Amino acid sequence: MGKVEEAEETAMMAKTTESKVKEVIDVIKSMHSYEVPAIIAIPIFDGSESYIKYVKEECKEENS
Repeated sequence: MGKVEEAEETAMMAKTTESKVKEVIDVIKSMHSYEVPAIIAIPIFDGSESYIKYVKEECKEENS
């Protein structure tokens, strides 16, 4: 700690369902080179019903 590093970084956004967030975080952490990668989850409280349905289907979630 206390050491300043300079490196190129790329931001990534991954879309998933709430029940899969922990799994996604674990996978990213296992693959990431940083000791403490910047990983956050941003909840979706509303959106296009067809898009929300699509994400749930792609994540193999029950429609709720």
